[in-house]
Formats: sequence, structure tokens, C-alpha cells
Amino acid sequence: HEAARRSLGPGQGGLERAEFEELFPWGPAPAHLGGGTGWASAVLAEGLLVPAGTGYRFAHEEFADWIQGVHLDLDEALRALVHTRRTAD
Repeated sequence: HEAARRSLGPGQGGLERAEFEELFPWGPAPAHLGGGTGWASAVLAEGLLVPAGTGYRFAHEEFADWIQGVHLDLDEALRALVHTRRTAD
């Protein structure tokens, strides 16, 4: 969910490499979660996120739309789109 929130910002709907590594570390997973490889390897192996340019994006556009939509502030989005303040030229 945090990846979805962060990918809502400006750009192509992806995560920069540093954001990806913050959310999904490459090192070993915590022992209380079973150990094993880090989250980054699992996320990429499962095809949830894929490399894109210098970062990563959700592999499936429909899934990305759905999970990002869960975190979208509709009131704020409508305000920005419909109620923009126009300045006199």
C-alpha cells in the first residue's frame, strides 16, 4: 500500500530506486517474518513490480489503477481539476 501511495505523485506512476529499496530492502527478511531473502527479490520474482527506467513500476496497469485508487483523495483531486483558480491575463 505504501508503494501505491508513493507512486501517486508526479511522474509515470512509479517508484524511484531509492524509494523501492526503502520499501523493499534487498537484504535478508527479518527473522520474525521467517528470514529468507529480502522483500525486493520476492516482489520482483512474483512480478508485482518491474524495472522501469531508473526505478520500478507496478507490472499490471489494472492492478496499479485499483490499488492507487484506494489511496487517492478524491475530494482533493476534484478540487485540483475542477476548482482551479484562474488568474487574469
